[in-house]
Amino acid sequence: MDWSKYPLEKLLHYAAGVIPGFAALFVLEIVASGSFARFFKVDFLGYRTKITLILLAAFVIGNTLSILLGIIVGMTLVVAGAITDAMRSRPTYQRRHAYDAVPWRDPFWRMLARKRLGDRAPNDTLLESRVAFDLHRNFQAGLPEHLRTQSLQEMDMVRNKLETDDANWAAWYQHYHELILRKENRSFDSYVRTGLTFNLETAALFLLVSTFFVRSMRHWWVILPACVWIAFLVLENMGNWTKYTNRWSTLSAQIAHLSGAETDSDGKGSTP
Repeated sequence: MDWSKYPLEKLLHYAAGVIPGFAALFVLEIVASGSFARFFKVDFLGYRTKITLILLAAFVIGNTLSILLGIIVGMTLVVAGAITDAMRSRPTYQRRHAYDAVPWRDPFWRMLARKRLGDRAPNDTLLESRVAFDLHRNFQAGLPEHLRTQSLQEMDMVRNKLETDDANWAAWYQHYHELILRKENRSFDSYVRTGLTFNLETAALFLLVSTFFVRSMRHWWVILPACVWIAFLVLENMGNWTKYTNRWSTLSAQIAHLSGAETDSDGKGSTP
């Protein structure tokens, strides 16, 4: 395997896995005092071999812990995302002023998106508010039966087309929204910062959980830093989740992306 072709920032992410690994080995030393002293007294292993085995153990244990925490955090975000999508998909009939304020109805963004998408762009229509639509339907009550039925059917057909166009624009906006967020997370600084902080947060969570089972670890200099890093983990994920769910957060970046001469892959050959 040619390691030179593998991004350095991703290698640093895995290398930082020794941080929670050393935390686990620290707990092991607390629980079984003198374990490392007995290990270093083994005669048939050289000093360098012993150091290598400790580093390897820290690497394997640490990356295992960070992967487990990543799975837990990921599953939590997936469940939260499913709940959010389900709530968004529910029809809302409460009274609202004129049109819903959603970013994919921004005229400047839509103009740029139409130019970028070309023939794949949805119809440039504007969805009528539910209040106005219901009001127009009520106006048909005074018509004769056959005319009222025909008029209501035509209104429903137009409404369905407008909702389809609006949903297609929302899908394209979500596509570019996720594209912008992915680009922000692919920078060198982002990889290094995320690798270090997430492994430190994993180590902090492991140490804090260990204090519930190991009485000798219940010291302020263990609990306080661990709580700080865990609080940072919670706040960091809340911030990322807010940025993901707040689709207005990338409107300016999307406009800059769509209007600029960027050559990054943006799904021009695919559909959202």
